[in-house]
Amino acid sequence: MLKTTDRQVAIFERGKLGAGYENGVAWTTFGDLNAFGAELYKNTTVLEINSSGVVTQDFTWPCDAVIVAVGTVPKDDLYQQLRDRLPCHKLGNLNRPGRVIDAVAAGTELACRL
Repeated sequence: MLKTTDRQVAIFERGKLGAGYENGVAWTTFGDLNAFGAELYKNTTVLEINSSGVVTQDFTWPCDAVIVAVGTVPKDDLYQQLRDRLPCHKLGNLNRPGRVIDAVAAGTELACRL
């Protein structure tokens, strides 16, 4: 188990943080994220992702990588726009509705392969 990281991580949620998690999972996940110093933004709408970073209604968070989890209805417009311009992978609900823990596992597996 990692105890430290040199990465900076932020999570942006339109509503309540962890609302889609199964019972008993959110508090451990967010506990780990807090321990690593992740910035957690609830009730925040992402307006755009561009070369400057993640643009919200209040600020721009500079970054070099983004993972987008958009909900339970597969909506792959962004994937379709980007797939011919840069490496893209469809995970979680972009393929089929599922559980958050499965999407997290798929993202972790992909990150390890990359």
